[in-house]
Amino acid sequence: MLLSLDLYICSRITLPNYIIDHFSWDHTGQNNLTPVMPLSGFKKELLRVLLYLSCCTLHYAVGQDNLLVFEPKVPVVKYGEPLTLVCKTSCTNITLLAWETSLDSNKTTEKNKTTLHIYNVTQFNKAPRCVINCNVNTEPIQQSPKIEIFVYKLSAPVLTMKSKAFAGDNVLITCKVSDSQPSVTLRLKSGNKVHDKKENITSGIIEHTFIASSKHNGMKFTCEAEMKVPGNTITELNSTIFNVFYAPITEVHVHPENISQGDNVTIDCTADSNPPAIYNWTYPLCPNAHIFENSSGIQISKIDSTNNGNYTCRVSNQHGEAICVKEIQLQDEEKGRGGTNVAVIMVVVALVIVVAAILSVAYCKKRT
Repeated sequence: MLLSLDLYICSRITLPNYIIDHFSWDHTGQNNLTPVMPLSGFKKELLRVLLYLSCCTLHYAVGQDNLLVFEPKVPVVKYGEPLTLVCKTSCTNITLLAWETSLDSNKTTEKNKTTLHIYNVTQFNKAPRCVINCNVNTEPIQQSPKIEIFVYKLSAPVLTMKSKAFAGDNVLITCKVSDSQPSVTLRLKSGNKVHDKKENITSGIIEHTFIASSKHNGMKFTCEAEMKVPGNTITELNSTIFNVFYAPITEVHVHPENISQGDNVTIDCTADSNPPAIYNWTYPLCPNAHIFENSSGIQISKIDSTNNGNYTCRVSNQHGEAICVKEIQLQDEEKGRGGTNVAVIMVVVALVIVVAAILSVAYCKKRT
């Protein structure tokens, strides 16, 4: 209804002329057109122009609403990759619907849509135009809006470092990104730890140095480039696993800690090394002591004093060796009981001597 009235008014200049010649604005504040004294001269001509322009502006705004729809609404594409754009219309009386672009592409048009297939996008700041000529309520309408293509350029960053090192070596890692559009954030990480980062760059490099140790063995280092694009975040990664070779680090543990006669005892030797170490044991040879199948420990069944001595674990690889010694001293029960008896006898003898001395002194005093 509004569109029809608008087209009717704007297509007939005589109606604005009639309004101007016979009516003027009411000054009571009600904003109603009421018959008052007609305008004249310059004011009449000025009002005639303003009224006509407002009608045509309304015609343009209402007549063009929702005529064209783009899919996707915000096209985002990686540099060098293909892209498909669709321009749709709700208008049914179409005389022209087509794409205008200098990009290398293929165009197909159906009843109420036209499709643009761009083979590979290699230009920035390009905006194809969709042109439509359509009749709305017998009035011809033409539109030719552009759609801006957001083109980004991001290659996988380059991570450079030794794939392996020896404990104590100085290690340099470089993380590099180049020729990015728009800007990126560059990060060098190991796990969730960020060692360094640079923001808002199109090209750049991060350098990180450290001294290799056993804690770095098997660590994953990642060079990460992150770019913000409309409605999304694009991330490119480059990672490597770092290997460190080092001599064994070893410890020996005895279970249980407090050993009693007849206990079953385990002596464990743990070693951290790269490559894996070889185990060798030196210990008192007894029938009740056996080395584990993987040589990492000894099992003693019903321990007694014959198992007393030093238990030496020697672990080695091509980068060095480590030695750990554990001493076990368990007192024999019979010997323990014999020693206890001797002590008791000695105490009794000492008491007898003391009592005899006291009695002797008392007797002597009595005679005198």
